[in-house]
Amino acid sequence: DQIVSATVETFLNEWGMTGVEQKPQLAFSWLDPAPLKIGLRPLQAQRVVRLTAIGVLGSRNLQWSVNATIEVQTAAAYSHEIEIDPRLIVTSVSIQEDAANRLLRWTRTGNILHVFLRDKTTGTQTLAVQGTMPSQVPQEMALPTMRFVDANVLDAKLQLYQEPDLE
Repeated sequence: DQIVSATVETFLNEWGMTGVEQKPQLAFSWLDPAPLKIGLRPLQAQRVVRLTAIGVLGSRNLQWSVNATIEVQTAAAYSHEIEIDPRLIVTSVSIQEDAANRLLRWTRTGNILHVFLRDKTTGTQTLAVQGTMPSQVPQEMALPTMRFVDANVLDAKLQLYQEPDLE
């Protein structure tokens, strides 16, 4: 009711800003000034992930390795979060960008692996997560799962091997 669409040219003329480089995309006229409430929220980093999971099945445990390329888009990221299988015991985490170590520290809270970076980034990182999971032979078992939070997985590969003493 109180706000109507206006042309960008009219807006710029009324404000004496005809020579500006960056012009607004939209303009409105406010017929009856009233308090205007604006909700702001931080822009969330979106991630594009390509990963390879490698498992080596032994008679007592499964050695599990995930190597992922994470491309950060839309906003800077200071950390990555990964939902991991509760059965997986994480033994090491590393992350690099342009051959430089980017890992500040990592921690696990429940089923969430938090990977904290040394500084914000909008580039591409290579993440490696190593872990083990107890197993018993003979038995059927589900492979461990990992899900990257706020990420779109474009490509995922699985390589599964067994130790020579298993058939």
